[in-house]
Amino acid sequence: MEHVFTDKVVTAKKHYRCDASEQWNRAGYTLAECETSEQRLMVEAAEADKWRILPGQPYRKVTGIHDGAFCTYRARPGMDAVCNDLDMWDE
Repeated sequence: MEHVFTDKVVTAKKHYRCDASEQWNRAGYTLAECETSEQRLMVEAAEADKWRILPGQPYRKVTGIHDGAFCTYRARPGMDAVCNDLDMWDE
């Protein structure tokens, strides 16, 4: 994001799509790309939850401006970490 307004971890009150999981799937990554067993566990947990953030789960919520528009990024902390560790983001 070009400009970040908030970046915090909150608890989900409803189902959300996980943007980090969507990036994982869009990139075509598989468990074979995971570098550690912890990363594999995070991906397996996200897949078990159908790549969603479920009510009661913590998630990272970032709001800001991206490509000139206001947007909200929501991600499971584990999947967010996996995507960052594997440098999956186009910066």
